[in-house]
Amino acid sequence: MYKKSAYFLFVAVLGLLVIGIVMLFSTSAFARDSHGDTLFFLKRQSVWLGVGLIGCICAAVIDYHFWQRTWWIWLSLAFVALACCYVPHLGMRINGSRRWIGFGPASFQPSEVAKLAAVFFLAWW
Repeated sequence: MYKKSAYFLFVAVLGLLVIGIVMLFSTSAFARDSHGDTLFFLKRQSVWLGVGLIGCICAAVIDYHFWQRTWWIWLSLAFVALACCYVPHLGMRINGSRRWIGFGPASFQPSEVAKLAAVFFLAWW
């Protein structure tokens, strides 16, 4: 039963990834005007797909007791990351709000770390 449901979940996720890549490719024609490359969004999404897959594999390999023991580290990291949004030259102001942290060409939303920390904390509690 477990292997059958895991296989079904794997096929469903793979199908959604393929549909997402095809949809992204169909919108990439507009990237030529702004970025000079018709495959700009496809390349960027493929890189982040690889990063996400590596992250998923790492999270699956690590024993879940590790996540249970380190909830306070993730919660502290989330608070620090959320506070960094208000640090000048670190927090990015986009459309009048500071929700992103930028490190050179890369940026991320600290609320994503906070969501993960909330899941770990509530699972521990």
